[in-house]
Amino acid sequence: MSTTEPNGAAEPTNEPTPTTGPTQVAGAPVDASTGATTVIDTPAEPVAEPAAPVAEPEPLIEPPAPEPAGPYVAPAVDTTPDAAPVAEPIDYDYAAEPEPYVSPSTIAAPAAAAATTAPAQPVVDEAPTVSYPNDAYPAQATPIYVQAPTPPVDKGNRGFGILVGLIATAVFAILYSIVALITAGVFTGDGAADAFMDFAIRPVFYVPIIAFFGAFALLAAIINRAGWWSWVVGAFFGAVLVYFSYIGASLLTVGAWNLTYDESVAFLANRWFDPLAIGAAVIAREVPIWFGAWIASRGRKVTERNAAARVEYERVLAEGPTLSR
Repeated sequence: MSTTEPNGAAEPTNEPTPTTGPTQVAGAPVDASTGATTVIDTPAEPVAEPAAPVAEPEPLIEPPAPEPAGPYVAPAVDTTPDAAPVAEPIDYDYAAEPEPYVSPSTIAAPAAAAATTAPAQPVVDEAPTVSYPNDAYPAQATPIYVQAPTPPVDKGNRGFGILVGLIATAVFAILYSIVALITAGVFTGDGAADAFMDFAIRPVFYVPIIAFFGAFALLAAIINRAGWWSWVVGAFFGAVLVYFSYIGASLLTVGAWNLTYDESVAFLANRWFDPLAIGAAVIAREVPIWFGAWIASRGRKVTERNAAARVEYERVLAEGPTLSR
């Protein structure tokens, strides 16, 4: 509260503070000595805050299609410097009116609305797509394979010949045993059976049999699909091999390494015309001829099938390639 002096002059204030006008209250007492009236300072009525403007929601409108971007033109920039603001002189005797209060939300709302505005995207020219109807698609190229005929492989007769050789070896062993039994009966009489049993467990019996099978298998591998005459000629070499195998087996039987040179020569001289050696050679000569006819017959059929396959192959080649997808 402040009072006025009698002379009515107010003391100047150092700071420009807002003051309110004196208000005289009705019926207030007046000082009789000074004649001054008591003044009561009343506060200024508060200034009402202006309501923050409410941003109206913008209607959702689909923006128009952007036009093709043209050449970019930089905006003109004013290079003239702005004039410096001139400060107004402060009037200390003037009571400044209070500025209206502005809510921060009112200021931030337009800035937020401007920030949410998406910048325009550049227009990119896309390659035009070509559409075809369902039945007008371009046909895809499919690979074409040319199947070449497989040349036939000639079949052989060697396996069959070796298999028949096992049967021929069994026949040779039986015939060789008969010859050995007859020879034992001629030289030993009643002891032929015992002499044969003693003969059957010695190398002179089983070595020629093994040699016969080896010679027969070798002939079957060499002759293959040849005619019967090949077996007739080849049987002679088989007989020679069996004959010398018998001579060698005789030396193993008597243990020639224990004999002297003269005894060995005398023993070999008696073996050249041994009935068992000659019998083994004859049997080894005949058996391949018999079974060779069987092998040659099948070999002829195999040759005919091979020739037919070759003719078919040449016919397919003459017709040309076969297209297959």
